[in-house]
Amino acid sequence: MRKNESCKEDCLEGMIRENYTAIYQYCFWKLRNADDAQDITQEVFYRFIHNAERYREIGKARAYLYTIAKNLCKNWKKQAARSPVLLDGLESVKDSSIQNVYEESLDRMNMKQLLNNLSERQQEILLLRYSQELSVEEIAKIFGTSRFSVYYQIKTALKQLENEIKGVDEQ
Repeated sequence: MRKNESCKEDCLEGMIRENYTAIYQYCFWKLRNADDAQDITQEVFYRFIHNAERYREIGKARAYLYTIAKNLCKNWKKQAARSPVLLDGLESVKDSSIQNVYEESLDRMNMKQLLNNLSERQQEILLLRYSQELSVEEIAKIFGTSRFSVYYQIKTALKQLENEIKGVDEQ
């Protein structure tokens, strides 16, 4: 029995090692805050491990992790919207502006502006597909929709980006 438990622990450890950075990046994209993203990422893996015995869809763990992350980020945003914003002092504002300058190059700003013209769902689907490299099937599971719907949404978002880029180039 100990051998079986050791195997489960090794499998879980490997799954965490393989997916931790990607889940963190996804949470950071959703929340735009490194500390919050770190907290949520840890909670994602805690919940996955805590419920591992009930998890039945072997081989679909990645989509399940993103589903947990998506729901936790959504709840975090709701909670944050109800909480007052407190500044810890001028130092945090200074650090924030330095970080923003570092992160935002001209190309990033242009692409970010174009991406912001997409709906939040379109942005999220493109992020999962191209940045996080999830399959269309995994994305469909996360959103509880069909693969064909995801294909259509990707195609529509890319076409919208293409049209906006052409519009920018013509100006």
